[in-house]
Amino acid sequence: MEIVTEELKIELPFKYKIMKKLKIKERLNEHSEVSITGILANDEGNIDIFRKLGITDNLKIKGKRVLVENKIEIEEEIDIFYGIITRIKLEQDGNLYNFELEGNSYSLMLDLKKKKRSFQDKNLTYRNLIGDIVKENKGNTIFMGDFSKTLDIPFIQYNETDWEFIKRLSSYLGLKLCPDVKTEKPNIFIGIKKGNEYICNVYEYKLKKDMKSYLKMKENHMKVTEEDFISYEVEIKDNYEIGDKILYKDLKLVVIEKCLELKKGELINKYELKIERNIKQEKLYNEQIIGQVINGKVIKVINDKMKVHLEIDEKQEESKAYLYSFGSNYTTEGDTGWYIMPEVENKVELYIPTKSEGNAYLRKILREDGKENEKTQDTSIKYLGTTDGKELKISPRELKFTTNGESLYLNMENNGGISIVSNKNINIYSDKNIKIESEKLIIKSNDKIAIATKDANIVIDEVTHLKGS
Repeated sequence: MEIVTEELKIELPFKYKIMKKLKIKERLNEHSEVSITGILANDEGNIDIFRKLGITDNLKIKGKRVLVENKIEIEEEIDIFYGIITRIKLEQDGNLYNFELEGNSYSLMLDLKKKKRSFQDKNLTYRNLIGDIVKENKGNTIFMGDFSKTLDIPFIQYNETDWEFIKRLSSYLGLKLCPDVKTEKPNIFIGIKKGNEYICNVYEYKLKKDMKSYLKMKENHMKVTEEDFISYEVEIKDNYEIGDKILYKDLKLVVIEKCLELKKGELINKYELKIERNIKQEKLYNEQIIGQVINGKVIKVINDKMKVHLEIDEKQEESKAYLYSFGSNYTTEGDTGWYIMPEVENKVELYIPTKSEGNAYLRKILREDGKENEKTQDTSIKYLGTTDGKELKISPRELKFTTNGESLYLNMENNGGISIVSNKNINIYSDKNIKIESEKLIIKSNDKIAIATKDANIVIDEVTHLKGS
């Protein structure tokens, strides 16, 4: 089975006289690439069309497959590559216009815009999340395997394109992405697509062993052997697709990489083959998320955990929000501490200390009126307060407890001593002795002063009354 170059059909938005070079490269987890060089038709209108080419312009490459069955040749037209144009170059040499053109598979459309958003619903499946993201880009997803597994942790797409993000999501299942190069939209295979089975009889090959990937996966506690990283490279005319199963050297191998190239007037295919069970994908992380802080607003508090609406999200359903832990300002060895929990509508920070957003936690409450609030102007004065008026003030000169503004407070000043002010009763109780000792004791009352024991008392009102047994 081979593609005949005389039947090669390349559909471009412009006319060309001669096709000098053609190269198409397909790899897992990468956008497929095409490069074409040739000579343009010397026509001013045609040259103008070439100059105006952009990413909205596409190209199609088709060929004819020759099948031999029972010594009878059967021809059929096949799609080889559909993609978008990403780079052009035009060089004039006398009356000749040499051109270079590069393009990518439509999967590139997922890899243009960096985004920030969170996916907090841990009951969401990988199938639904990845599928929805690809649909946003007007593409379809073909899942090769069971994707019913739920996320379990919240994921945050942080300065990542959709392509980078779904590649990372797929890696949590140990799978790679494979762009579909035969459609005019960004269709993506998640996992190795199931292809046809063929026998390869070529004798020349190259053997490769990726020791770097082996050592990296081994150090990250993945069950791998050196043999898992052996692959074979063969060069033949036969046309296979990524995912096709090839019987070669008594081994059942799978095509994981393909390079189609026009050489001396005929198309030659170079393939990388590997045993299917050895096609592994290590878990990928977004390293730039380490140490990042994302602001959010509390939408629910449950014990020492909270649900938040992060500012990077347009909306957040409370029922689907993740229950984040809140970091205490102080915790002892016994796991006890001083927990000052924010309240609903308070602004907080989500801190991500590691490369896994599953380790993120909430921390300090953010003030919304910092510039205007007089309590924030002097950084030497600290306040701890509640929404219903309870407050602790700590400054270099005083410690003050307030429960109802200036009508009920306890104040301890460096120079002024201790003041207790109340618009209600002040009661002091003790099962033992109460001792008051000072150089001078002043007791004032607008009505009367009464001091009593079981058998005696002193009452001072308009006159002084003494009573004893």
